[in-house]
Amino acid sequence: MHTKFHFARLLVFTFSLLTYVTFAQTNDLKQPDVKKTYYPNGKLQEQAIYNSDGQKNGLDEKHNDQGVTIETTMYVNGKKNGLSKLFYDDGKVKLEQHYTDDKLNGVQKTYNENGNETSEYSYIEDKRNGEAKTFYDDGTMKTDEIYDNGNMTSQTKYDKKGKEIKK
Repeated sequence: MHTKFHFARLLVFTFSLLTYVTFAQTNDLKQPDVKKTYYPNGKLQEQAIYNSDGQKNGLDEKHNDQGVTIETTMYVNGKKNGLSKLFYDDGKVKLEQHYTDDKLNGVQKTYNENGNETSEYSYIEDKRNGEAKTFYDDGTMKTDEIYDNGNMTSQTKYDKKGKEIKK
């Protein structure tokens, strides 16, 4: 009976080892490769994560020569996927947009240096769809447009006081 117990343990251990080896061969267990580039002054210029195929796979960050982040983009297997942001040199958000497989999908917003929103567009598969708005620097609506599959179907313009401009 004691021998049967050891044999059963050996069998379980062997099965576990085979499962691990099979898993390791079919799945990439290699750690992601983080690559960094630097400016001559020693400040970080870019930091990106790469998968074992050499494709960006994770957060890619770019910085100005003072070390301030000026762009962040998410990648999955070499394609933009998720939120991408551009920043002014002072670190304030300039642009926010969403990607799926390298195509704009979702809302894209732009901002002026004071942090006020200057535009808001909706995208599906790289084409404007739905409402698109632009704003004056003070945040007052400038235009309100409707898009269908990249084609503008209507547009309303406003003056700086928010009053509709009649055609």
